[in-house]
Amino acid sequence: MFKVGDWVFDIDKKRTMKIIDVFELWGYVSYSIYDPIEKVTYTVSDKRLVSTEWN
Repeated sequence: MFKVGDWVFDIDKKRTMKIIDVFELWGYVSYSIYDPIEKVTYTVSDKRLVSTEWN
């Protein structure tokens, strides 16, 4: 699970976004993310995001 402040890759928009809030409800996780290119925030499912960190 990602945390506030993490940079993640949105697989639909094909861009790096920043996590600004985390929501957990009934076993599901979603994130409010900030798009620095379009300068907008929106909420996405955890299924749309992947880590930008190399393991």
